[in-house]
Amino acid sequence: MSTRQRIDVHHHPSPPTYINARDNSNRFATPQIQWTVQKTLDDMERGGVATSILSLPHPPSIWPADLNIGRRLAREWNEYMAGMARDYPGRFGVFAAVPVFDIDGALRETAYAMDTLKADGICLVTSYKGKYLGDKMFDPVWDELNRRKAVIFAHPQTPIGDHSERDRILEMPFDTARAVFDLVLSRHFKRYPNIRWVFAHGGGGLPFLWQRIQDSESKRSDVIDPAGLKATIKDVHFDVVGAANKIDFQLIRQLWGIDRLTFGTDWSFVEAKVTANNVDALGLSAADAYAVNRGNAEKLFPRF
Repeated sequence: MSTRQRIDVHHHPSPPTYINARDNSNRFATPQIQWTVQKTLDDMERGGVATSILSLPHPPSIWPADLNIGRRLAREWNEYMAGMARDYPGRFGVFAAVPVFDIDGALRETAYAMDTLKADGICLVTSYKGKYLGDKMFDPVWDELNRRKAVIFAHPQTPIGDHSERDRILEMPFDTARAVFDLVLSRHFKRYPNIRWVFAHGGGGLPFLWQRIQDSESKRSDVIDPAGLKATIKDVHFDVVGAANKIDFQLIRQLWGIDRLTFGTDWSFVEAKVTANNVDALGLSAADAYAVNRGNAEKLFPRF
């Protein structure tokens, strides 16, 4: 796919106040510190990306104890991303940031982001200081997002939080697996059937634990749909960044089906052309390539 056509569901800008709120001692934040809008547009061009859905992978440490400051930061970040979408029509969508420890603030920001800024969905991370997404603390947020039939992009988090190479390579993919399993155990997918999810990196460690999870919970009809685990986690999609190789892709395609796989880049940490070239090298049929590169995302975001 050489023309500008792809929709990138995993794309990180770096508003100035977001960088200031992060721990700049984290050496993996360097690409964010050096980020500019023009660099984003140039990278999209090289990777054949027509539209990027912007998200800020906000770790728990980023939210201050002062709730008013947290609300202000979320508003500033969402206004910034919405401004990019206005300035470059059709090139950007927005997964809004919400101060999730502040439930009232999260509900207010969800309403503002989706009703006023016309955000395309909400970005969350897989865990917050040991609390996974199935925790009852978040139920009021799920009630509202279910009512809105919202799309949620769930970005992996490092539960250890020491910014080590081990954390980045191993812990983040496994936190995705923990988060999905937690949602299964909490019966989230049955309780909130209208929410649509996008998880990163092909599901992280989840595909390799799939059979173990299904076997261990198969007798619990309150948790696992009799039709199996795939039927249980309805309306869950996975981007293919980091998984667009012949070994991993074969597994995730077999588990999720081609209709649940979407294109992602993880920019500004990974160049768009990396995932683009990897997807092109898979030898997919024209129909399957279109589905992964664009078609499946169009179903999630019809305005594109």
